[in-house]
Amino acid sequence: MILWNDIKLALQLRNSEIDEDEKLYYYLVTVVLFTICGLKGGLLALSVEIVGLFCIFKANSRGDNKDFIERVVCLSLPIAVKGFVLLLLIISIEMLMLEFIINSKAGLNSFIIMNSLFYLFYYYNRLYKCLYKCIKVACGLRERQQQLSGS
Repeated sequence: MILWNDIKLALQLRNSEIDEDEKLYYYLVTVVLFTICGLKGGLLALSVEIVGLFCIFKANSRGDNKDFIERVVCLSLPIAVKGFVLLLLIISIEMLMLEFIINSKAGLNSFIIMNSLFYLFYYYNRLYKCLYKCIKVACGLRERQQQLSGS
């Protein structure tokens, strides 16, 4: 299971090197990560999710318009892991700022909501880029474009 390298995973998906059972595990781990992170953003978070999902669907459509769910489920795991690590780093820095500089925990709830929204923006932005760029590579579109321009 690839937890970090989304481009490598995209190439393995292209080459059908990942069986259906492993795809299930990608989905399960992704769901667990999102559950652990938990969101406190309400309607704003839901809006980001809906817009993000629409954007990544369009990115996949610009490619070969195939295997959208499979790609999103599998590529979500390494992207979510990267985002989770980044979020932990940001939260650690903010906690230090709250504790030592501001000496107050009153703003902690706002920081949690902002960090959750930041994570969603990161997640969908990265997934969009991966689908738009990496999937083109995984589908062989770049190779076809090079063949067409060379002939």
